[in-house]
Amino acid sequence: MAASLALAAFGVSSCAPSPHNTQTGPLTYGDPDGRTRSKFCQPLTPGGGNYGIAEPITNASSDPITIEGVTVEGAEGFTSEEAAAKALREGEDALYAWGPQSSRDTQETVRALSAPADVTIAPGQSGLVAFKVGVAGATNEASASQLVVTYRQGNKQYRTKGNVSFVFKRGGCG
Repeated sequence: MAASLALAAFGVSSCAPSPHNTQTGPLTYGDPDGRTRSKFCQPLTPGGGNYGIAEPITNASSDPITIEGVTVEGAEGFTSEEAAAKALREGEDALYAWGPQSSRDTQETVRALSAPADVTIAPGQSGLVAFKVGVAGATNEASASQLVVTYRQGNKQYRTKGNVSFVFKRGGCG
C-alpha cells in the first residue's frame, strides 16, 4: 500500500515491455531487454540529506539466490553512494525512493537494509535492491539511469538491470 501511494505521489510512468529478452536468470527484475521503461521522481528537500533509490525483486525459481552486488549506472549529483539489499517479509511493502522526510515505516525499512553480499532470497520470496545516496544542499537535481543487480544461484552468476530511472529535483517533480 505504501509503495502504491509513493508511486502515485512521485509520478512513475511505464511503457509496454519489448519482446527481445536479453536478460536471463531466475530473478524477476527489470525489463526483458535491459532498458529503462519507467521514471521515478522525488522532490529534494532544502538542505540536502540522505536519499535512496530501490526496486523490488522476486526469486521466481525453486532454489535460493544470493545477491552479490548492486551498482547504479549513470549516477549524477550524488555526494555518496552505498549499495544495499534485503529480503522482504511476507506482506512487507517495497520502496522505490526515500528521503529525509520519509515516513517512520519507510525509515525502518531503510535501517533494515544491509550489504548486498549478506542477502539471500528464498524461492518465491521478494526482496529489495537499493542504493543509499547523499545529496548536497546546493544540488538542484540528482539522478541515476538504473540499478544493476549481480547475483548467484548455485555455481552460476547473473547480472540483471532494473527498468526504472530515478531523478531527485529541487522544487518538485511537476
